[in-house]
Amino acid sequence: MSQEAAPIRLLTAALPSWRTRTAAPQATGLPTPAAGPAGGQAGWSAAFPLIVLLTSVGTLAVAAAYAAGREGWPYLSALYWPGQLLVYVPIAVRAYSPRLTRPAEGFALLLLLFVQQTLLFRLYSPLELKFPDELQHWRGTVNVVQSGTLDQANYSLPVAVHYPGLEALGGAVSASTGLSVTATAFIVAALLHLLLACALYVLCLRIRADWRVATVACIVYAASPQYMVFDAMYIYQSLALPFLLLAVWALRVLRLPGRAAGRWAVLLISIGVVTVSHHLTSFVMVALLGSLTAAGLCRPRPGRELRPAAAWLVATAAVLAWVLLVARDVVGYVDPVLAQLGDNAIGLLHGRLGATAPGAAPLAEPVDERLATIGALGILALLVVRGSRGLWPERRAEPWTLPLIGGAWLIFVAGALRAVASDGGELAGRASTFIYIPVALVAAITLCDIRRRGPGRRRRRDDHDTGLRGPALLGGAAPVVVAAVILMGGVASGWPPVWDRLPGPYLVSGFERSVDPQGLAAAEWALGALGPGHRWAEDFTDNSLLATIGDQNTVRAVGVLFDGKGADATARALVQYQQIQFLAVDLRDSMQLPAGGAYFPVDPNAERYRSPLPRTDLDAPGRVAGVSRIYDSGDISLYDLRGSAYDG
Repeated sequence: MSQEAAPIRLLTAALPSWRTRTAAPQATGLPTPAAGPAGGQAGWSAAFPLIVLLTSVGTLAVAAAYAAGREGWPYLSALYWPGQLLVYVPIAVRAYSPRLTRPAEGFALLLLLFVQQTLLFRLYSPLELKFPDELQHWRGTVNVVQSGTLDQANYSLPVAVHYPGLEALGGAVSASTGLSVTATAFIVAALLHLLLACALYVLCLRIRADWRVATVACIVYAASPQYMVFDAMYIYQSLALPFLLLAVWALRVLRLPGRAAGRWAVLLISIGVVTVSHHLTSFVMVALLGSLTAAGLCRPRPGRELRPAAAWLVATAAVLAWVLLVARDVVGYVDPVLAQLGDNAIGLLHGRLGATAPGAAPLAEPVDERLATIGALGILALLVVRGSRGLWPERRAEPWTLPLIGGAWLIFVAGALRAVASDGGELAGRASTFIYIPVALVAAITLCDIRRRGPGRRRRRDDHDTGLRGPALLGGAAPVVVAAVILMGGVASGWPPVWDRLPGPYLVSGFERSVDPQGLAAAEWALGALGPGHRWAEDFTDNSLLATIGDQNTVRAVGVLFDGKGADATARALVQYQQIQFLAVDLRDSMQLPAGGAYFPVDPNAERYRSPLPRTDLDAPGRVAGVSRIYDSGDISLYDLRGSAYDG
């Protein structure tokens, strides 16, 4: 293989063909596995069914914990973590074991992990969509199906109208199959998540030319904070992310000899899908291709690569054109996040840490989960440091080495965000979707190198007969502990938070835990009785449900209407300026503190509440002259403000 086509690697063996990959242990210094009675390799027939059994038991345990959360059974709720570990750890340990000698089994482990983790995610709410982000794109898809166009306003997520890739796909599937939008969302989200796992595998395989590294990298990435839940949702990032990986894969295979027309087609289609599907992923694509371009152009002239530069120019032009001509409001959408980061940076310079700012609510994360989060970051950071040292000598021969190392070192930035940003956990979690891709690959390179260089292990005489006896299967306790810590740390630091991890009774501002029959009925009534597009003021939960299920045009900064002062000058000015027509009040806001820290979508008192909102404040709008109550479920009241003192 020429230097131009050589993958990033520490070894000199070329990428084996499918016919010769069974001989890979000789190329990597691993012992040759004993052949079974039929001449096949040992371990496949016995190990894989046992792992399927263990992971299935783990999935059932988590399902029991979900049921216990719904029914209020505290003892069965404790099955959540044992179930999660049973799903992940056996697969991770087997993938790391030297007894894994067949690429087919390695890929089967990845598919098994995908199936079980997809079940874990959907069993949280198996019959309906409850995650607010999914409801936003459900509304967009419903709009596409009903109107037949892509330009219908989505009040729950206005910027999504300018990134209609997911809605176009979901609408096409629903219209062509006759499935409901909810069923379509389940199926499309699962298929896109599978595409993500496969795209990551083929990309890592192309970069490293080692199926063991690719397998371990995908399993490490499966323990990243957002992978199992947020990245598996029916959201526009779920469509853009696998096509980002496919774009990088196509750019990689362009280095190989042969006809390049098909590879360019895959590259250009992937760039187009990312551009029209998700703003943040498109920005990451431009930055990633820019780093690969810089790495290629910095080589000496005989080995200089121009293909990444061409791909970067195309991607940059596409993203700029889309933002300037179509998605012109995306700047305003991301501006608050950038402003928040700037405020956090200024606060850090003055010695203030966002997560411990004066007045902030104390963290509710259990100590063991906090330790697991720190432990997972520490393990991955050590693997990144060691792997970077091993890859550093390859930087001159392989131009992708420095971008790979640089991307992996962003794990330290993600860790710092958790400490210095007021919303650092969420920001670091969102960033981990992209950062953990190079982190997982570098960590896998390091782990496989440790396995190859490790001391020989004693084997029982009958180990080759079953491949499952004692330490020979597990490879010692260290891989089990490392896998458990990485998984627990990833889940604990991702979504959902600890108070939302299991289904259960209604929680104020509790995201999925706030989606209950009362809220759904009120939103459906608003759409059926009033029609779409009316201006509403509401709390955090009603904002989500009215904008998605109810298709209403909600206002986010409305706290002054809930301060008990009625139609004072400030409230009247807000109602008239925002053209608010209706008001939703949930009396449960007077019974609980907000689980998410805020009662309203834009709440200046977020994380500073020490007692629930007074009941008298919530009742105040109903006493204002001219206000009529048009809906009452007992806890939720809907008011018509038109022609009232608010409107005068």
